[in-house]
Amino acid sequence: MSKDDKLFTNQEDKPLVEATPAQAGFVAYASLAAVGRMGKDSTMCPSVHQSLQLAGMMSQACEAIDNLHRWAQKHDEELPGLVAAFYGNVNDLESRLRPRDWWERLVKSYITIGLFADLAAEVGAGTDLLECAPAMTDYGYADFARPLLLAHVENDEAETARLSLWGRRVFGETLGLTREGLTLRLELGVRGTTKLIEVMHALGGKHEDRMEAAGLAG
Repeated sequence: MSKDDKLFTNQEDKPLVEATPAQAGFVAYASLAAVGRMGKDSTMCPSVHQSLQLAGMMSQACEAIDNLHRWAQKHDEELPGLVAAFYGNVNDLESRLRPRDWWERLVKSYITIGLFADLAAEVGAGTDLLECAPAMTDYGYADFARPLLLAHVENDEAETARLSLWGRRVFGETLGLTREGLTLRLELGVRGTTKLIEVMHALGGKHEDRMEAAGLAG
């Protein structure tokens, strides 16, 4: 296991601690962002089969949100208020990153959903948010997108370069907005700036692995 992977691994021998409202808000925001991305994708899918696959993933994400609602009720919190602290980032990303075709849309969702899943797993690590599964996952999106992208860019250097460039832009924009939100609003900052820098470095490594797995250059 690499150092980067260890940053995203829960210490299973330690008892779960109660998450803070901010932690729950970010984990719920990540799930809600995934629902939004997959919903947009389903309207652009080339096939009914792919639309149905996305519907299944959205169902899983909605299950996670239901579980997070129950967490909030248990702790006398209102989930919409917890999510609202982060929600503006969704609109910012949509306005800055507008895909021109299905393939750019697929790359955008592949990267953003994966990045949010990685961050949510870090934010919720060691807390009782782990009881809200399948929260803090990508709901199977990587398994959906990877084979489609691999087949699409095979033996097409121009398309590989185009989508790789787009992917790097998506990652940079998303990470910038996400870092700002985490720094301003999460108790993650209590761990210190060094920890946040380590997390951001690890996210870069995971992004490169994600791109390579889809036949793209990170």
